Amino acid sequence: MSVLSSIGFIAQSFIARAAAVCRVNGEVVPCGELGDAVKGFAAVAFIIPLIFAVVGILLFIFWIMMLVHAAKHPIENKPLWIIIILLGNGVGAIIYYFVVKRHFVSMPITVAPQPPSGPVTPPPAGE
Repeated sequence: MSVLSSIGFIAQSFIARAAAVCRVNGEVVPCGELGDAVKGFAAVAFIIPLIFAVVGILLFIFWIMMLVHAAKHPIENKPLWIIIILLGNGVGAIIYYFVVKRHFVSMPITVAPQPPSGPVTPPPAGE
């Protein structure tokens, strides 16, 4: 019997909502129109946190990349830069990028000459 009474209560609440009248700024407005007016705000309330979440994820990935770069490459003051990146989070990673990584990438890579492979024959004595 309690299941039937709860179903009846739910049905009555839906009927009451359908016949309800909402007041906006003192004017009587059908509640259906009120829902249409709120849709734009609901979309904005969904999009703004979504944008912050995407930016946060991208900043976290960038932070990890700068931390890995600082740990792997031979840079001056390596422990200091790792501490700055760890404690500074995204700001520390951005500072590291502009101060160290951009200059690290733009430096030319010098390769030491390779010794010849195989036995080396001395030049002829007459020449």
